[in-house]
Amino acid sequence: MALSLSARPACIVRASRASRVPRSLVCVKAQEKSGHSKILKDLETALLSAALSVAAPLAAHAEEPVAAAAAEAATGSAGGFGAGEAALLITPVVVYAAFSVYREKLNPKASFLDYIYIMVFLAIVANLVSIVAFKVRFF
Repeated sequence: MALSLSARPACIVRASRASRVPRSLVCVKAQEKSGHSKILKDLETALLSAALSVAAPLAAHAEEPVAAAAAEAATGSAGGFGAGEAALLITPVVVYAAFSVYREKLNPKASFLDYIYIMVFLAIVANLVSIVAFKVRFF
C-alpha cells in the first residue's frame, strides 16, 4: 500500500488491486496539522503556567520596601522559594519543553542524551557568566 505525501494536499490512500485493504479516503495532512496544533497549544499552556508561577512571587516581592526585604533576608524567615531558587527549579522544565519542540520540528533523531548535553552546556555557561558578572563561582 503506497501513501502519497507530496507538497500538494493529497488525501487519497492508494492500494494495489492485490491488496485486501479497501480503498478509503484519508487526509493525512489534516490529521498531522491537528495533532501538531494540539501539541503546540498544550506546550504553550504549560509554558504560560510556568511563567505565571514564577512571575507572581516576583511581582509581590517588587512591591515590598527595600528595608523590609533586607530585614527579612537577614533573619532568614522568608519561607518558600526565592526568585533564584524558582528559576533553578523551573529551568530544566522549560529547557526540556524547548528541546521537545526542537525534536518534533527540526531533528526527530535527537535523543535524551542530547538534552543532557544541552543542560551541561547551560550549567557551564551559567557558571562562567556568574563568575564574570557577580564574582561568584558555583562550581
